[in-house]
Amino acid sequence: MGSRKKTKTKQYHYFPLSFILFYKQHTVIMSESVCDKLQQHCALIAYAFSPSHIKDVVVGMATTYETPKIMTINSYPIAITCRFVQLLIFIYAFAYVLWYKRGYQDRDQSLLSSVTLEVNGIGFHENNSTIMFDNADFIVPPQESNALFIMTNLIQTDQQRKRCVEGMDIDDAQCTNHSQCEERSQYRERSNGRWTGKCLLLENRCEIEGWCPVENDLIIPKPIMGTLNYTILLKNFIEFARFNITRRNIFNESKYFQTCRYHPIHDRWCPTFRIDDLLHIVENDEEERHDMLARGAVLRIKIDWMCNLDLGENE
Repeated sequence: MGSRKKTKTKQYHYFPLSFILFYKQHTVIMSESVCDKLQQHCALIAYAFSPSHIKDVVVGMATTYETPKIMTINSYPIAITCRFVQLLIFIYAFAYVLWYKRGYQDRDQSLLSSVTLEVNGIGFHENNSTIMFDNADFIVPPQESNALFIMTNLIQTDQQRKRCVEGMDIDDAQCTNHSQCEERSQYRERSNGRWTGKCLLLENRCEIEGWCPVENDLIIPKPIMGTLNYTILLKNFIEFARFNITRRNIFNESKYFQTCRYHPIHDRWCPTFRIDDLLHIVENDEEERHDMLARGAVLRIKIDWMCNLDLGENE
């Protein structure tokens, strides 16, 4: 029998799931699936920027036309629903946005305005004597910014430098003897004069030295007669700076604007207001109107300009 020659065999170890790369003594283990994906992405990027693919895209855009396919469906419910939606869109776009809201128009919120007020009338007040008033007397002060003060009542007090009884608005002035007035005279802040320390037993009030008699506003006199017939002429000038357009509430210098009186229904555009008409607009109760004249009130006139500049100035 012949002898067999022994040979050495090499053993190989397979790594089916991964392979090992050695680079600068660093070990990187990558999955085969990740490597395949990277190769696929690289191939797609290379194909996308290849000259042949770019040429095909350019030629296709120039020579190819796409159009949607139109189908006709014979169905009453679908057709009625479609037409109803189209009708709603039409009503909203044209009837509401364009016609009602005037969406085609531009708006200017930066409005420049100036107001001038003129008061005319003659009044009189009867106390001990008859006093006549004109617009130079009952407008105090003569000028104010967008406002007007009209005197509708007054308390007339003729004063002289002498001694008299303290005013009725000072509660501490009540007394029954001189010692009470002497004690309280050291710290008077709201007094109408210097306290003398005497008690006037007839009035049971302390005596002062100053302007006498002291004004008494606890008794309200009757309002100035003729106040209700005062007229206020309101001139308003506005400018739309964005459109370079000016308007005013007096359209022309006709006799109508010289003789008219404002009425909320019949003469809405008249710029002349009677005090009596204004009080009837803001207050229905007659006693309240009389109290407003006697004690005073604040009235606010608001001017709203809703201009459609598509129309002419006379319109």
